[in-house]
Amino acid sequence: MSLIIYDLQNFKKNNVLKIDNCTNSTINIYENEFIYQFFSIGKNSKSKNINKSLEEYLYKYEYVKYCINFSTYIELKPFVKNLDPTEKMLIGYQLGMAVTKFFSNRIFKYKNLYYVSSEKFKTGKGTYDFVSQNTNGYSIFEAKGSTNKNSKNQKALNQLSSPHLVNNQHPIYKIAVLQGFNANNQMTAKIIDPSIDDGDNINIEEKDCEFLKIKLLIENAFKQYETHIKTLRKIQVKYIVVNNVELGLVNPSQLNIDIRHSGEDYFISKDGIYIKKIY
Repeated sequence: MSLIIYDLQNFKKNNVLKIDNCTNSTINIYENEFIYQFFSIGKNSKSKNINKSLEEYLYKYEYVKYCINFSTYIELKPFVKNLDPTEKMLIGYQLGMAVTKFFSNRIFKYKNLYYVSSEKFKTGKGTYDFVSQNTNGYSIFEAKGSTNKNSKNQKALNQLSSPHLVNNQHPIYKIAVLQGFNANNQMTAKIIDPSIDDGDNINIEEKDCEFLKIKLLIENAFKQYETHIKTLRKIQVKYIVVNNVELGLVNPSQLNIDIRHSGEDYFISKDGIYIKKIY
């Protein structure tokens, strides 16, 4: 288990979520859960080869994983500082997306993120990345990642000023997640809820949900890879092994069970995705 240092800014106490203003704290995460966050987010792949897309996710994760250590904190390896700026930008992009998905799950209790295509925006302003929905309503997210101290505050806030009435509803939060690393190479996240007036409306559909994409990737991969069945705490899991990662789905009839398990051995999401890194 490793820790991420996070800082919440400008969140107001209300009946939806009670968070102290400008608190600084830590939150724990196991690598298996981090892989899940990494897999269940990201812009839609244009690849028509489902298996290639699945392997692309794994390749990108392994590339990023080689640059970090899961110790007491998630730490950046020293050699990364010497990489080309473009290489560091790619690493930061992937980390920013995964960390945004993680905090949307663990703090804000959003199960899925909806990818927002730039084609949905009517104005020329920059677009934000994601929309989430739970029983309380919608929130919008902008993800920024870096291998350094993240200083993209204003850019992220500007992008959140794009149209953000979602399906004609006011969002609960407009959240900028700025992932970076401190002077000790420990992962940090600054999470900001800016005060921005509501603008035009944007419509989202379930087909935009990134969870549906990763579930489809796994289901199609079942046709190409040898499948296995195992039972974990009375929960049946069908899975495949790809690049030293077990990827699978929980039996749909058991999705009504409180199955979320985060541990060193394996991870099962509330959506029924099973992940285990094989060392």
